[in-house]
Amino acid sequence: MNKYLILQSVLNKICNEGAKYDTIYIEKPGDTSCKPKSLALIHLFLNVKFGLNNFHDRKKYITDGPDDGGIDAYYIDKGQRIIYFIQSKWGDTEKNFKEKTISSDDVAKMEIKRVLKGDDKYFDEIGCEKNFSTAIIKLEKEISSIEDFKDYEKKVIIIANKGLKEKTLKKLLGVKPEFYNYKAIYKFLFKYLSGVLYDPDKILFSLNVEKEKNYLCEKNIETSIGKCKVILCFVSASSIAKELYKYRNAILKYNPRCYLGLSGKVLSEEKDDQSLSVNNEIRRSILMDYNDFAILNNGITILATKVIPDEDNGKKNIVDLHLLSPQIINGGQTAYTLSKLYKENKDKFKNKEVLLRIIEVIDADEKFMNNISKAANKQNIVNDEDRRANDQIQKTIQDKIYSDFGYLYERKRGEFFEVLNEKVITKNLIINKKDVAKSRFAFMGYPAEARSEGYKKIFSERYLIIFTSSINIKEVLFSYFVLKNIERRIRQSKNYEIKKYGNALRYGKFAIIYALKKIFYKYKNFVDVDELIDPLDKEVDIVLCKWKEFENYALHKKKNIKYFDVSSDFDNYYKGNTLKDDLDYFFKIKNHEGK
Repeated sequence: MNKYLILQSVLNKICNEGAKYDTIYIEKPGDTSCKPKSLALIHLFLNVKFGLNNFHDRKKYITDGPDDGGIDAYYIDKGQRIIYFIQSKWGDTEKNFKEKTISSDDVAKMEIKRVLKGDDKYFDEIGCEKNFSTAIIKLEKEISSIEDFKDYEKKVIIIANKGLKEKTLKKLLGVKPEFYNYKAIYKFLFKYLSGVLYDPDKILFSLNVEKEKNYLCEKNIETSIGKCKVILCFVSASSIAKELYKYRNAILKYNPRCYLGLSGKVLSEEKDDQSLSVNNEIRRSILMDYNDFAILNNGITILATKVIPDEDNGKKNIVDLHLLSPQIINGGQTAYTLSKLYKENKDKFKNKEVLLRIIEVIDADEKFMNNISKAANKQNIVNDEDRRANDQIQKTIQDKIYSDFGYLYERKRGEFFEVLNEKVITKNLIINKKDVAKSRFAFMGYPAEARSEGYKKIFSERYLIIFTSSINIKEVLFSYFVLKNIERRIRQSKNYEIKKYGNALRYGKFAIIYALKKIFYKYKNFVDVDELIDPLDKEVDIVLCKWKEFENYALHKKKNIKYFDVSSDFDNYYKGNTLKDDLDYFFKIKNHEGK
Protein backbone atom coordinates (compact mmCIF):
# COMPACT_ATOMS: atom_id res chain seq x y z
CA MET A 1 0.00 0.00 0.00
CA ASN A 2 2.83 2.38 0.84
CA LYS A 3 4.21 2.42 -2.69
CA TYR A 4 0.89 3.41 -4.22
CA LEU A 5 0.40 6.19 -1.65
CA ILE A 6 3.95 7.44 -2.27
CA LEU A 7 3.30 7.36 -6.01
CA GLN A 8 0.14 9.40 -5.53
CA SER A 9 2.08 11.89 -3.41
CA VAL A 10 4.69 12.31 -6.17
CA LEU A 11 1.97 12.71 -8.83
CA ASN A 12 0.18 15.27 -6.64
CA LYS A 13 3.42 17.24 -6.39
CA ILE A 14 3.73 17.26 -10.19
CA CYS A 15 0.06 18.27 -10.55
CA ASN A 16 0.54 21.14 -8.08
CA GLU A 17 3.50 22.39 -10.11
CA GLY A 18 1.55 22.04 -13.36
CA ALA A 19 -1.49 23.83 -11.97
CA LYS A 20 0.57 27.05 -11.89
CA TYR A 21 0.69 27.00 -15.69
CA ASP A 22 -2.34 25.01 -16.90
CA THR A 23 -5.74 24.26 -15.32
CA ILE A 24 -5.70 20.78 -16.89
CA TYR A 25 -3.47 19.72 -13.97
CA ILE A 26 -6.11 20.71 -11.40
CA GLU A 27 -8.29 17.85 -10.10
CA LYS A 28 -11.92 18.92 -10.15
CA PRO A 29 -14.54 17.57 -7.71
CA GLY A 30 -16.58 14.77 -9.26
CA ASP A 31 -14.25 14.39 -12.26
CA THR A 32 -13.57 10.66 -12.72
CA SER A 33 -11.31 11.04 -15.77
CA CYS A 34 -8.14 11.10 -13.61
CA LYS A 35 -6.63 13.36 -16.27
CA PRO A 36 -4.28 15.33 -13.97
CA LYS A 37 -2.69 12.21 -12.49
CA SER A 38 -2.52 10.53 -15.88
CA LEU A 39 -0.52 13.49 -17.19
CA ALA A 40 1.61 13.53 -14.03
CA LEU A 41 2.48 9.86 -14.54
CA ILE A 42 3.84 10.73 -18.00
CA HIS A 43 5.85 13.55 -16.42
CA LEU A 44 7.31 11.09 -13.90
CA PHE A 45 8.22 8.67 -16.67
CA LEU A 46 9.91 11.35 -18.82
CA ASN A 47 11.75 12.61 -15.74
CA VAL A 48 13.24 9.24 -14.83
CA LYS A 49 13.61 7.63 -18.26
CA PHE A 50 15.12 10.63 -20.07
CA GLY A 51 16.34 12.83 -17.21
CA LEU A 52 14.00 15.74 -17.95
CA ASN A 53 14.05 17.47 -14.56
CA ASN A 54 12.31 20.67 -15.62
CA PHE A 55 8.51 20.70 -15.85
CA HIS A 56 8.46 22.76 -19.07
CA ASP A 57 11.08 20.52 -20.69
CA ARG A 58 8.74 17.57 -20.15
CA LYS A 59 5.51 19.36 -21.04
CA LYS A 60 6.62 20.07 -24.60
CA TYR A 61 6.80 16.30 -25.24
CA ILE A 62 3.28 15.57 -23.96
CA THR A 63 0.61 15.31 -26.66
CA ASP A 64 -2.21 13.68 -24.66
CA GLY A 65 -5.59 15.22 -25.49
CA PRO A 66 -8.35 15.19 -28.11
CA ASP A 67 -7.22 14.04 -31.58
CA ASP A 68 -3.83 12.87 -30.30
CA GLY A 69 -3.89 9.76 -32.49
CA GLY A 70 -3.41 7.51 -29.46
CA ILE A 71 0.00 9.09 -28.77
CA ASP A 72 0.14 10.56 -25.27
CA ALA A 73 3.77 11.65 -25.41
CA TYR A 74 6.98 11.27 -27.38
CA TYR A 75 10.69 11.79 -27.05
CA ILE A 76 13.37 12.19 -29.70
CA ASP A 77 16.78 11.03 -28.52
CA LYS A 78 19.17 12.59 -31.00
CA GLY A 79 22.23 11.10 -29.31
CA GLN A 80 20.96 7.51 -29.57
CA ARG A 81 18.93 8.25 -32.75
CA ILE A 82 15.65 6.91 -31.41
CA ILE A 83 12.10 8.27 -31.68
CA TYR A 84 9.89 7.09 -28.81
CA PHE A 85 6.06 7.07 -29.07
CA ILE A 86 4.38 6.76 -25.67
CA GLN A 87 0.92 5.72 -24.53
CA SER A 88 0.03 5.72 -20.84
CA LYS A 89 -2.84 4.48 -18.64
CA TRP A 90 -3.32 5.45 -14.98
CA GLY A 91 -5.18 3.25 -12.49
CA ASP A 92 -7.40 5.41 -10.26
CA THR A 93 -7.19 2.84 -7.43
CA GLU A 94 -4.37 0.62 -6.27
CA LYS A 95 -6.28 -2.42 -7.49
CA ASN A 96 -6.78 -0.93 -10.97
CA PHE A 97 -3.17 0.22 -11.10
CA LYS A 98 -1.95 -3.32 -10.42
CA GLU A 99 -4.55 -5.35 -12.29
CA LYS A 100 -6.12 -3.36 -15.13
CA THR A 101 -4.60 -4.19 -18.53
CA ILE A 102 -4.50 -2.21 -21.75
CA SER A 103 -7.04 -3.13 -24.43
CA SER A 104 -6.49 -3.84 -28.11
CA ASP A 105 -8.69 -0.80 -28.90
CA ASP A 106 -6.31 1.48 -26.97
CA VAL A 107 -3.29 0.08 -28.81
CA ALA A 108 -5.04 0.28 -32.17
CA LYS A 109 -5.60 4.03 -31.66
CA MET A 110 -1.86 4.71 -31.98
CA GLU A 111 -1.57 6.32 -35.42
CA ILE A 112 2.21 6.00 -35.59
CA LYS A 113 2.40 5.20 -39.31
CA ARG A 114 0.32 8.25 -40.24
CA VAL A 115 2.43 10.49 -38.00
CA LEU A 116 5.66 9.20 -39.54
CA LYS A 117 4.24 9.91 -43.00
CA GLY A 118 3.33 13.45 -41.96
CA ASP A 119 -0.45 13.07 -42.48
CA ASP A 120 -2.50 15.83 -40.91
CA LYS A 121 -5.68 13.73 -40.67
CA TYR A 122 -6.76 10.37 -39.29
CA PHE A 123 -9.95 8.26 -39.08
CA ASP A 124 -11.62 7.76 -35.70
CA GLU A 125 -13.21 4.51 -34.47
CA ILE A 126 -16.44 5.13 -36.42
CA GLY A 127 -14.65 6.04 -39.64
CA CYS A 128 -14.94 9.83 -39.50
CA GLU A 129 -11.99 11.79 -40.86
CA LYS A 130 -10.51 14.18 -38.29
CA ASN A 131 -7.61 16.59 -38.03
CA PHE A 132 -4.73 15.76 -35.76
CA SER A 133 -4.24 18.05 -32.76
CA THR A 134 -1.72 20.89 -32.90
CA ALA A 135 0.55 18.89 -30.58
CA ILE A 136 0.70 16.01 -33.08
CA ILE A 137 1.27 18.41 -36.01
CA LYS A 138 4.17 19.89 -34.01
CA LEU A 139 5.57 16.38 -33.52
CA GLU A 140 5.34 15.72 -37.28
CA LYS A 141 7.21 18.97 -38.04
CA GLU A 142 9.90 18.04 -35.54
CA ILE A 143 10.31 14.63 -37.18
CA SER A 144 10.42 16.15 -40.68
CA SER A 145 13.28 18.44 -39.61
CA ILE A 146 15.55 15.48 -38.76
CA GLU A 147 18.09 15.29 -41.58
CA ASP A 148 19.06 11.63 -41.08
CA PHE A 149 15.51 10.53 -40.19
CA LYS A 150 15.87 7.13 -41.94
CA ASP A 151 18.67 6.20 -39.56
CA TYR A 152 16.45 6.68 -36.52
CA GLU A 153 14.99 3.68 -34.72
CA LYS A 154 11.28 3.90 -33.86
CA LYS A 155 10.19 2.56 -30.50
CA VAL A 156 6.80 2.31 -28.83
CA ILE A 157 6.48 2.56 -25.05
CA ILE A 158 3.27 1.59 -23.27
CA ILE A 159 2.94 2.54 -19.61
CA ALA A 160 0.30 0.01 -18.58
CA ASN A 161 -0.14 -3.62 -17.62
CA LYS A 162 0.20 -5.97 -20.55
CA GLY A 163 -2.88 -8.02 -21.42
CA LEU A 164 -2.35 -8.79 -25.09
CA LYS A 165 -0.32 -11.38 -26.96
CA GLU A 166 2.93 -10.37 -28.66
CA LYS A 167 1.50 -11.36 -32.04
CA THR A 168 -1.52 -9.06 -31.58
CA LEU A 169 0.64 -6.15 -30.46
CA LYS A 170 3.03 -6.45 -33.39
CA LYS A 171 0.12 -6.69 -35.82
CA LEU A 172 -1.47 -3.53 -34.41
CA LEU A 173 1.71 -1.47 -34.13
CA GLY A 174 4.13 -2.97 -36.60
CA VAL A 175 6.79 -3.18 -33.85
CA LYS A 176 7.13 -4.93 -30.52
CA PRO A 177 6.38 -2.32 -27.80
CA GLU A 178 8.23 -1.89 -24.51
CA PHE A 179 5.81 -2.35 -21.62
CA TYR A 180 6.22 -0.60 -18.27
CA ASN A 181 3.76 -2.29 -15.93
CA TYR A 182 3.00 -1.31 -12.34
CA LYS A 183 6.13 -3.07 -11.05
CA ALA A 184 8.34 -1.15 -13.49
CA ILE A 185 6.68 2.14 -12.48
CA TYR A 186 7.38 1.38 -8.82
CA LYS A 187 11.06 0.91 -9.78
CA PHE A 188 10.95 4.26 -11.58
CA LEU A 189 9.36 5.73 -8.46
CA PHE A 190 12.27 4.55 -6.32
CA LYS A 191 14.75 6.13 -8.73
CA TYR A 192 12.86 9.39 -8.43
CA LEU A 193 12.80 9.21 -4.62
CA SER A 194 16.53 8.46 -4.39
CA GLY A 195 17.48 11.05 -7.00
CA VAL A 196 18.99 8.54 -9.46
CA LEU A 197 17.30 9.82 -12.61
CA TYR A 198 19.84 8.63 -15.15
CA ASP A 199 21.58 5.41 -16.08
CA PRO A 200 25.02 6.10 -14.57
CA ASP A 201 26.78 4.26 -17.41
CA LYS A 202 25.30 6.55 -20.07
CA ILE A 203 26.12 9.93 -18.52
CA LEU A 204 28.38 12.29 -20.43
CA PHE A 205 29.05 15.72 -19.02
CA SER A 206 31.42 18.54 -19.80
CA LEU A 207 33.39 20.88 -17.53
CA ASN A 208 34.97 24.22 -18.38
CA VAL A 209 38.68 24.64 -17.71
CA GLU A 210 40.60 27.86 -18.29
CA LYS A 211 43.13 27.30 -21.07
CA GLU A 212 46.50 28.14 -19.62
CA LYS A 213 49.92 26.58 -20.00
CA ASN A 214 49.94 23.16 -18.31
CA TYR A 215 46.29 23.52 -17.32
CA LEU A 216 46.19 19.73 -16.82
CA CYS A 217 48.57 17.65 -14.74
CA GLU A 218 48.48 14.03 -15.94
CA LYS A 219 50.11 10.81 -14.76
CA ASN A 220 49.64 7.17 -15.81
CA ILE A 221 49.61 4.71 -12.92
CA GLU A 222 49.85 0.90 -12.98
CA THR A 223 47.08 -0.72 -10.91
CA SER A 224 45.72 -4.23 -10.30
CA ILE A 225 43.41 -3.80 -13.31
CA GLY A 226 45.93 -2.18 -15.61
CA LYS A 227 46.82 1.42 -16.34
CA CYS A 228 44.81 4.28 -14.90
CA LYS A 229 45.29 7.92 -15.76
CA VAL A 230 45.09 10.54 -12.99
CA ILE A 231 44.37 14.14 -14.01
CA LEU A 232 44.57 17.21 -11.75
CA CYS A 233 43.08 20.56 -12.76
CA PHE A 234 41.00 23.51 -11.59
CA VAL A 235 37.54 23.62 -13.17
CA SER A 236 34.76 26.17 -13.21
CA ALA A 237 32.65 25.86 -10.03
CA SER A 238 29.57 26.80 -12.05
CA SER A 239 30.04 23.90 -14.50
CA ILE A 240 30.32 21.41 -11.61
CA ALA A 241 27.19 22.95 -10.04
CA LYS A 242 25.15 22.69 -13.25
CA GLU A 243 26.10 19.07 -13.90
CA LEU A 244 25.35 18.00 -10.32
CA TYR A 245 21.98 19.77 -10.38
CA LYS A 246 21.10 17.79 -13.48
CA TYR A 247 22.39 14.32 -12.56
CA ARG A 248 22.20 14.45 -8.75
CA ASN A 249 22.58 11.08 -7.01
CA ALA A 250 23.14 9.27 -10.32
CA ILE A 251 26.76 10.44 -10.18
CA LEU A 252 27.13 9.63 -6.49
CA LYS A 253 26.75 5.87 -7.05
CA TYR A 254 30.09 5.01 -5.42
CA ASN A 255 30.11 7.90 -2.97
CA PRO A 256 29.50 6.64 0.59
CA ARG A 257 27.01 9.45 1.24
CA CYS A 258 24.45 11.42 -0.70
CA TYR A 259 23.63 15.04 0.04
CA LEU A 260 23.62 15.52 3.84
CA GLY A 261 21.47 18.59 4.14
CA LEU A 262 22.72 20.56 7.12
CA SER A 263 24.52 17.70 8.87
CA GLY A 264 28.25 17.36 9.42
CA LYS A 265 30.09 19.97 11.50
CA VAL A 266 33.29 21.90 10.89
CA LEU A 267 35.01 24.22 13.30
CA SER A 268 34.86 27.84 12.22
CA GLU A 269 37.60 30.39 12.78
CA GLU A 270 34.96 32.92 13.80
CA LYS A 271 34.58 34.11 17.36
CA ASP A 272 33.38 31.71 20.04
CA ASP A 273 34.46 28.78 17.82
CA GLN A 274 30.89 28.58 16.59
CA SER A 275 30.16 25.30 14.82
CA LEU A 276 28.90 25.69 11.31
CA SER A 277 27.65 22.97 8.99
CA VAL A 278 29.84 21.88 6.11
CA ASN A 279 27.25 23.34 3.77
CA ASN A 280 27.37 26.75 5.42
CA GLU A 281 31.17 26.78 5.23
CA ILE A 282 30.96 26.03 1.50
CA ARG A 283 28.33 28.74 1.13
CA ARG A 284 30.48 31.30 2.93
CA SER A 285 33.60 30.63 0.85
CA ILE A 286 31.90 30.37 -2.58
CA LEU A 287 29.93 33.61 -2.05
CA MET A 288 33.05 35.62 -1.21
CA ASP A 289 34.18 38.20 -3.74
CA TYR A 290 37.55 36.49 -4.21
CA ASN A 291 38.44 33.00 -5.44
CA ASP A 292 39.40 31.76 -1.96
CA PHE A 293 37.15 28.74 -2.51
CA ALA A 294 39.74 27.19 -4.85
CA ILE A 295 42.21 27.06 -1.94
CA LEU A 296 39.92 26.59 1.07
CA ASN A 297 38.05 23.60 -0.35
CA ASN A 298 39.66 20.15 -0.57
CA GLY A 299 38.22 19.57 -4.03
CA ILE A 300 36.37 16.76 -5.76
CA THR A 301 37.51 13.32 -6.94
CA ILE A 302 35.74 11.81 -9.97
CA LEU A 303 36.04 8.41 -11.61
CA ALA A 304 35.40 8.28 -15.37
CA THR A 305 35.77 5.63 -18.05
CA LYS A 306 37.03 8.22 -20.55
CA VAL A 307 38.27 11.82 -20.39
CA ILE A 308 38.39 13.84 -23.61
CA PRO A 309 39.81 17.40 -23.56
CA ASP A 310 38.26 19.53 -26.33
CA GLU A 311 40.14 22.72 -27.17
CA ASP A 312 38.42 23.29 -30.54
CA ASN A 313 35.10 24.36 -29.06
CA GLY A 314 34.76 27.96 -30.26
CA LYS A 315 35.26 29.28 -26.71
CA LYS A 316 38.14 31.67 -26.17
CA ASN A 317 40.63 30.44 -23.55
CA ILE A 318 38.26 27.66 -22.44
CA VAL A 319 38.76 23.90 -22.74
CA ASP A 320 35.81 21.49 -22.43
CA LEU A 321 36.59 18.32 -20.50
CA HIS A 322 34.16 15.58 -21.60
CA LEU A 323 33.77 12.85 -18.97
CA LEU A 324 32.08 9.55 -19.85
CA SER A 325 30.24 7.68 -17.04
CA PRO A 326 31.50 10.06 -14.31
CA GLN A 327 31.11 9.15 -10.65
CA ILE A 328 32.02 11.40 -7.72
CA ILE A 329 33.74 9.31 -5.04
CA ASN A 330 34.95 12.13 -2.82
CA GLY A 331 33.65 15.67 -2.44
CA GLY A 332 30.03 14.85 -3.19
CA GLN A 333 28.91 17.18 -0.40
CA THR A 334 30.88 20.01 -1.98
CA ALA A 335 29.47 19.37 -5.46
CA TYR A 336 25.87 19.02 -4.31
CA THR A 337 26.00 22.14 -2.15
CA LEU A 338 27.42 24.10 -5.08
CA SER A 339 24.49 22.90 -7.20
CA LYS A 340 21.98 24.12 -4.60
CA LEU A 341 23.67 27.52 -4.30
CA TYR A 342 24.20 28.12 -8.01
CA LYS A 343 20.55 28.60 -8.99
CA GLU A 344 20.10 31.80 -6.94
CA ASN A 345 23.71 33.01 -6.83
CA LYS A 346 24.97 32.68 -10.41
CA ASP A 347 26.76 36.03 -10.34
CA LYS A 348 28.81 34.96 -7.31
CA PHE A 349 30.14 31.90 -9.17
CA LYS A 350 31.93 34.01 -11.78
CA ASN A 351 35.67 33.19 -11.85
CA LYS A 352 35.28 30.67 -9.00
CA GLU A 353 37.08 27.36 -9.38
CA VAL A 354 37.29 24.01 -7.63
CA LEU A 355 40.19 21.53 -7.60
CA LEU A 356 39.31 18.38 -9.52
CA ARG A 357 41.06 15.02 -9.46
CA ILE A 358 39.89 12.74 -12.28
CA ILE A 359 40.76 9.04 -12.29
CA GLU A 360 40.28 7.56 -15.76
CA VAL A 361 39.53 3.85 -15.31
CA ILE A 362 38.59 2.11 -18.55
CA ASP A 363 37.95 -1.51 -17.50
CA ALA A 364 36.95 -1.35 -13.84
CA ASP A 365 34.38 -3.61 -12.20
CA GLU A 366 31.98 -2.66 -9.41
CA LYS A 367 34.23 -4.10 -6.68
CA PHE A 368 37.26 -2.11 -7.85
CA MET A 369 35.19 1.09 -8.01
CA ASN A 370 33.92 0.58 -4.47
CA ASN A 371 37.46 -0.12 -3.23
CA ILE A 372 38.71 3.15 -4.76
CA SER A 373 35.81 5.00 -3.16
CA LYS A 374 36.48 3.50 0.28
CA ALA A 375 40.19 4.29 0.01
CA ALA A 376 39.50 7.86 -1.14
CA ASN A 377 37.29 8.46 1.87
CA LYS A 378 39.52 6.87 4.54
CA GLN A 379 41.45 10.09 4.93
CA ASN A 380 38.27 12.07 5.57
CA ILE A 381 35.82 12.00 8.47
CA VAL A 382 33.70 9.23 6.93
CA ASN A 383 32.54 6.59 9.38
CA ASP A 384 32.17 2.85 8.78
CA GLU A 385 28.40 3.23 8.56
CA ASP A 386 28.85 5.44 5.47
CA ARG A 387 31.69 3.37 4.04
CA ARG A 388 29.52 0.24 4.07
CA ALA A 389 26.67 1.96 2.19
CA ASN A 390 27.55 0.40 -1.18
CA ASP A 391 28.01 -3.15 0.10
CA GLN A 392 25.87 -5.63 -1.81
CA ILE A 393 24.03 -6.70 1.35
CA GLN A 394 22.96 -3.08 1.95
CA LYS A 395 21.61 -2.86 -1.61
CA THR A 396 19.77 -6.17 -1.17
CA ILE A 397 18.13 -5.04 2.09
CA GLN A 398 17.08 -1.75 0.51
CA ASP A 399 15.59 -3.46 -2.54
CA LYS A 400 13.69 -6.11 -0.54
CA ILE A 401 12.25 -3.66 1.99
CA TYR A 402 11.01 -1.36 -0.78
CA SER A 403 9.77 -3.99 -3.23
CA ASP A 404 8.06 -6.19 -0.61
CA PHE A 405 6.85 -3.63 1.93
CA GLY A 406 7.05 -0.13 0.39
CA TYR A 407 9.40 1.36 2.98
CA LEU A 408 12.62 3.23 2.18
CA TYR A 409 15.75 1.80 3.77
CA GLU A 410 18.32 4.60 3.83
CA ARG A 411 21.59 2.79 3.11
CA LYS A 412 23.29 6.09 2.20
CA ARG A 413 22.86 9.12 4.41
CA GLY A 414 21.02 11.88 2.60
CA GLU A 415 19.64 9.50 -0.02
CA PHE A 416 16.07 10.76 0.36
CA PHE A 417 16.90 14.31 1.45
CA GLU A 418 15.26 15.97 -1.57
CA VAL A 419 11.86 14.26 -1.33
CA LEU A 420 11.81 14.67 2.45
CA ASN A 421 12.65 18.34 2.13
CA GLU A 422 9.90 18.78 -0.47
CA LYS A 423 7.43 16.89 1.79
CA VAL A 424 6.75 14.29 -0.90
CA ILE A 425 7.22 11.60 1.75
CA THR A 426 7.06 11.60 5.55
CA LYS A 427 9.94 10.61 7.80
CA ASN A 428 8.13 7.54 9.14
CA LEU A 429 8.52 5.86 5.72
CA ILE A 430 12.31 5.92 6.02
CA ILE A 431 13.98 2.98 7.75
CA ASN A 432 17.06 4.16 9.65
CA LYS A 433 20.09 1.92 9.05
CA LYS A 434 21.60 2.52 12.49
CA ASP A 435 18.33 1.58 14.21
CA VAL A 436 18.13 -1.55 12.04
CA ALA A 437 21.65 -2.56 13.05
CA LYS A 438 21.01 -2.18 16.79
CA SER A 439 17.50 -3.69 16.86
CA ARG A 440 18.61 -6.61 14.68
CA PHE A 441 21.66 -7.18 16.91
CA ALA A 442 19.44 -7.31 19.99
CA PHE A 443 16.96 -9.64 18.27
CA MET A 444 19.81 -12.02 17.34
CA GLY A 445 20.69 -12.49 21.01
CA TYR A 446 22.93 -9.54 21.87
CA PRO A 447 20.65 -7.19 23.86
CA ALA A 448 23.43 -6.09 26.25
CA GLU A 449 25.89 -5.43 23.44
CA ALA A 450 23.26 -3.54 21.44
CA ARG A 451 22.89 -1.16 24.38
CA SER A 452 26.52 -0.86 25.43
CA GLU A 453 28.35 -0.73 22.11
CA GLY A 454 28.58 2.38 19.95
CA TYR A 455 27.86 2.58 16.24
CA LYS A 456 31.56 2.61 15.42
CA LYS A 457 31.91 -0.93 16.76
CA ILE A 458 28.52 -2.01 15.44
CA PHE A 459 29.51 -1.11 11.85
CA SER A 460 33.04 -2.49 12.11
CA GLU A 461 33.57 -5.48 14.40
CA ARG A 462 29.89 -6.50 14.58
CA TYR A 463 28.93 -5.71 10.99
CA LEU A 464 29.38 -9.19 9.49
CA ILE A 465 27.44 -10.76 12.37
CA ILE A 466 24.45 -8.48 11.86
CA PHE A 467 24.39 -8.08 8.08
CA THR A 468 24.73 -11.65 6.83
CA SER A 469 23.89 -12.81 3.31
CA SER A 470 21.05 -14.93 4.74
CA ILE A 471 19.45 -12.00 6.57
CA ASN A 472 15.70 -12.37 7.07
CA ILE A 473 13.99 -9.12 6.00
CA LYS A 474 10.89 -9.88 8.08
CA GLU A 475 13.06 -10.27 11.19
CA VAL A 476 14.69 -6.96 10.32
CA LEU A 477 11.35 -5.16 10.10
CA PHE A 478 9.89 -6.93 13.13
CA SER A 479 12.75 -5.91 15.43
CA TYR A 480 12.89 -2.41 13.91
CA PHE A 481 9.20 -1.70 14.51
CA VAL A 482 9.41 -3.10 18.05
CA LEU A 483 12.17 -0.53 18.66
CA LYS A 484 10.03 2.25 17.16
CA ASN A 485 7.12 1.18 19.37
CA ILE A 486 9.29 1.34 22.49
CA GLU A 487 10.81 4.69 21.52
CA ARG A 488 7.33 6.13 21.02
CA ARG A 489 6.40 4.95 24.52
CA ILE A 490 9.56 6.53 25.95
CA ARG A 491 8.72 9.88 24.32
CA GLN A 492 5.18 9.78 25.68
CA SER A 493 6.08 8.50 29.16
CA LYS A 494 6.48 10.39 32.43
CA ASN A 495 9.72 9.47 34.18
CA TYR A 496 9.93 6.32 32.00
CA GLU A 497 6.84 4.89 33.80
CA ILE A 498 9.24 3.35 36.34
CA LYS A 499 6.48 2.63 38.89
CA LYS A 500 4.59 0.66 36.28
CA TYR A 501 7.31 -1.01 34.21
CA GLY A 502 10.46 -0.83 36.32
CA ASN A 503 13.54 0.10 34.26
CA ALA A 504 12.24 -1.40 31.01
CA LEU A 505 11.82 1.91 29.16
CA ARG A 506 14.74 3.62 30.85
CA TYR A 507 17.47 1.04 30.20
CA GLY A 508 15.89 -2.03 28.68
CA LYS A 509 14.61 -1.22 25.17
CA PHE A 510 16.99 -3.72 23.54
CA ALA A 511 16.17 -6.30 26.18
CA ILE A 512 12.47 -5.89 25.31
CA ILE A 513 13.26 -6.54 21.63
CA TYR A 514 15.01 -9.78 22.56
CA ALA A 515 12.21 -10.76 24.96
CA LEU A 516 9.76 -10.42 22.09
CA LYS A 517 11.82 -12.70 19.83
CA LYS A 518 9.53 -15.63 20.57
CA ILE A 519 6.58 -13.55 19.33
CA PHE A 520 8.13 -13.16 15.86
CA TYR A 521 7.30 -16.75 14.92
CA LYS A 522 3.64 -15.98 15.59
CA TYR A 523 3.65 -13.15 13.01
CA LYS A 524 6.40 -14.26 10.64
CA ASN A 525 4.03 -14.59 7.67
CA PHE A 526 3.00 -10.91 7.61
CA VAL A 527 2.88 -9.40 4.09
CA ASP A 528 2.11 -5.82 5.09
CA VAL A 529 3.72 -3.83 7.91
CA ASP A 530 0.25 -2.50 8.81
CA GLU A 531 -0.65 -6.08 9.79
CA LEU A 532 2.19 -5.97 12.28
CA ILE A 533 1.83 -2.56 13.93
CA ASP A 534 -1.35 -3.08 16.01
CA PRO A 535 -0.55 -6.62 17.21
CA LEU A 536 2.96 -5.47 18.16
CA ASP A 537 1.50 -2.78 20.39
CA LYS A 538 -0.44 -5.40 22.34
CA GLU A 539 2.52 -7.78 22.52
CA VAL A 540 4.79 -5.04 23.88
CA ASP A 541 2.11 -4.29 26.49
CA ILE A 542 2.06 -7.94 27.59
CA VAL A 543 5.86 -8.08 27.99
CA LEU A 544 6.02 -4.72 29.80
CA CYS A 545 3.39 -5.86 32.30
CA LYS A 546 5.75 -8.72 33.26
CA TRP A 547 8.85 -6.53 33.47
CA LYS A 548 8.82 -5.65 37.16
CA GLU A 549 8.48 -9.36 37.89
CA PHE A 550 11.45 -10.02 35.57
CA GLU A 551 13.60 -7.42 37.33
CA ASN A 552 12.67 -8.90 40.73
CA TYR A 553 13.84 -12.28 39.42
CA ALA A 554 17.13 -10.75 38.24
CA LEU A 555 17.68 -8.96 41.57
CA HIS A 556 17.71 -12.24 43.48
CA LYS A 557 20.05 -14.19 41.22
CA LYS A 558 23.50 -14.84 42.71
CA LYS A 559 25.20 -14.18 39.36
CA ASN A 560 23.89 -10.62 39.44
CA ILE A 561 25.27 -9.70 42.86
CA LYS A 562 27.88 -7.44 41.23
CA TYR A 563 25.05 -5.21 40.01
CA PHE A 564 22.76 -5.31 43.03
CA ASP A 565 24.92 -5.95 46.11
CA VAL A 566 25.11 -2.31 47.25
CA SER A 567 22.46 -0.63 45.10
CA SER A 568 20.12 -1.50 42.26
CA ASP A 569 22.46 -0.73 39.36
CA PHE A 570 20.12 -1.56 36.49
CA ASP A 571 22.04 0.76 34.20
CA ASN A 572 25.03 -1.60 34.11
CA TYR A 573 22.89 -4.73 34.45
CA TYR A 574 21.33 -4.06 31.04
CA LYS A 575 24.86 -3.84 29.60
CA GLY A 576 26.07 -6.95 31.42
CA ASN A 577 26.86 -10.53 30.45
CA THR A 578 24.06 -12.14 32.50
CA LEU A 579 21.18 -10.30 30.82
CA LYS A 580 20.62 -12.68 27.90
CA ASP A 581 20.54 -15.81 30.10
CA ASP A 582 18.06 -14.15 32.46
CA LEU A 583 15.81 -13.18 29.55
CA ASP A 584 16.07 -16.67 28.06
CA TYR A 585 14.99 -18.31 31.29
CA PHE A 586 12.29 -15.88 32.40
CA PHE A 587 10.60 -15.41 29.01
CA LYS A 588 11.34 -18.99 27.84
CA ILE A 589 12.85 -17.66 24.61
CA LYS A 590 14.97 -20.68 23.66
CA ASN A 591 11.92 -22.96 23.67
CA HIS A 592 10.20 -20.84 21.01
CA GLU A 593 12.99 -20.32 18.46
CA GLY A 594 12.19 -21.69 15.04
CA LYS A 595 8.55 -22.39 15.84
